Amino acid sequence: MNIFEYLDYRLIIKDSLYNLKLIKPSVTLEKLADSCRVQKTYLSKVLNHGGNLNTDQIYLAAEYFGFNQIQTDYLFLIHDYDQCVVDKRKKELLRQIHKIQKEQLNTQSHLKVKSEELQLEALQEYYADPYYQIIHIFLTIKYYQENPNEIREKLNLSEDKFQNYLHKLIKMNIIILENKSYKSHIDNIHLPSHSSMMKAYRTMTRIQALQKLNTLDDHNSYNFSVVFSTDQKTRDKIHQNFLEFLKETQKLVSKSKEEDVFQMNFDLLKWS
Repeated sequence: MNIFEYLDYRLIIKDSLYNLKLIKPSVTLEKLADSCRVQKTYLSKVLNHGGNLNTDQIYLAAEYFGFNQIQTDYLFLIHDYDQCVVDKRKKELLRQIHKIQKEQLNTQSHLKVKSEELQLEALQEYYADPYYQIIHIFLTIKYYQENPNEIREKLNLSEDKFQNYLHKLIKMNIIILENKSYKSHIDNIHLPSHSSMMKAYRTMTRIQALQKLNTLDDHNSYNFSVVFSTDQKTRDKIHQNFLEFLKETQKLVSKSKEEDVFQMNFDLLKWS
């Protein structure tokens, strides 16, 4: 579950308990109450909006569920929002809540990335030309590490141009040359959505992907497009579901064997 979708701390505790019980049947309301140092009957009353927990009990609940620091701070924040009776402060708390919610919808916060290991100049050059990224990912595969000329042929690049890409990637410290084999040195690079390069990078990768798609048969590509009407809340939920999908995809990819290079695009935009 994504607790940042919630504005009620009681519902976070209630749903977290339910979801944790699905994984660990030994988890019970009574054990949660013991951890929070309250009576089971009182905790039940709180979760049914008949009472409140104090900040110490909120802290103990977050600890019981294994929340990280960001999740715990968010739980405290919406607890404060629930208890606040001063209109001006309540509006400020809501502004902080919305800021955190927006931050947690950023793709980078859901992926394990290592962009900080690159110098800004290298990061800009890497995303200035989609071939850098494609060649880099090819070199995560053992076969292509030992047979780099196969990459050049698949991408239909001249020898000089391909060698220039390799040289630049080494200079960026993204790949290394070791025992006559090129190997990826940094993985999981991610361009932040707020980057000034994002629009140009997005356009270039889309164009390149469309050009490649025109050369592939149905067995080697899959495309889906839909136009629909809904409300903003549902749109945000779709966005959140995709971020969860990204996390699961990253787990699957990290555990898989590197054999081929793939590209995946996802667009969610507003027409009205």
